[in-house]
Amino acid sequence: MQDDDWDMPEDIRDLRRPEHLLVWALRVIAVGRADCHAVRQAFVSACGEGGDKTRMGYFLLVRQIGMTGKRRLKLHMPGCVCLSSDERAIVAVVAAAQDAIRTGHDERLRAHLRWLVEGEPAETFLNVAREVAGAFQDNGLRLPLRIAPPRALPHAATFTVH
Repeated sequence: MQDDDWDMPEDIRDLRRPEHLLVWALRVIAVGRADCHAVRQAFVSACGEGGDKTRMGYFLLVRQIGMTGKRRLKLHMPGCVCLSSDERAIVAVVAAAQDAIRTGHDERLRAHLRWLVEGEPAETFLNVAREVAGAFQDNGLRLPLRIAPPRALPHAATFTVH
């Protein structure tokens, strides 16, 4: 899923602030705590008045990926320093959405979503990803393009909990 020249974080300590927030929120959502007050506060701190809307948009995006994908995602528990390829891929979706907003081209965004759900992403995926990415961008939270657009669909995966 990546080329050798892409800047790939080894673990969560290598992430920038907005990437860390997305991974943390993803993990909290996965363990059924999307209503976590600390995550809400982090989104409000990051995105101001639009923080709640952005958090709910991200929740919707993550939930839709989880529900429509044809495989189980590999995620780590909140607090774990490890970083799975699926966690990187979901952050890459939001980064690709920011890139789509800047360039007007959504091929990279479509490729990342296609890889995660193993099929053509619904237009709602693209719109929600752009909403979340736009809120981050509007608040100075730029996400780096760390992962090359995927070329092929993934093979079956298992669920990992640390």
